[in-house]
Amino acid sequence: KLLKGDLIEPFVTWDAATWPDDDYYLKVIATDLPSNSKTEAKSDQQTSDLFTVDNTAPTIQADVTPQTIKKGFIAFTISDTTSIVDEAEISVDGGDWRPFPPASGIYDSKSNEFKLPIDNLKAGDHYVVIRASDSANNVSSQTVKFRK
Repeated sequence: KLLKGDLIEPFVTWDAATWPDDDYYLKVIATDLPSNSKTEAKSDQQTSDLFTVDNTAPTIQADVTPQTIKKGFIAFTISDTTSIVDEAEISVDGGDWRPFPPASGIYDSKSNEFKLPIDNLKAGDHYVVIRASDSANNVSSQTVKFRK
């Protein structure tokens, strides 16, 4: 798809936020035809390496069913359709943010499973805020309420 054509100034800004998540190449074709005749004009082109546009934040799915809570944890899955999920942080009952690693111990995929132990929490209502980011720096958060 042509982004810009017949430019006079040798500068173009492309707002990738307006494009859908996907892999892309950019191709630039330059010519000096406007300043020369068709027989004397020269042109050249260059194509970029493949790159990914990712504007979508990860999704967070929490499992706070009574069965899971009885097992002593809450479970959640963080997934992204385009990039690797590369960070999760939690805040329990309004506490400080702290990094929280996936159950596998490593962020290496577009979907990661997490288990947060809740044995140390007193009986009653609690909430956990989960904040996640992907390798394209898209961030999402979700508040999960539960009763222990």
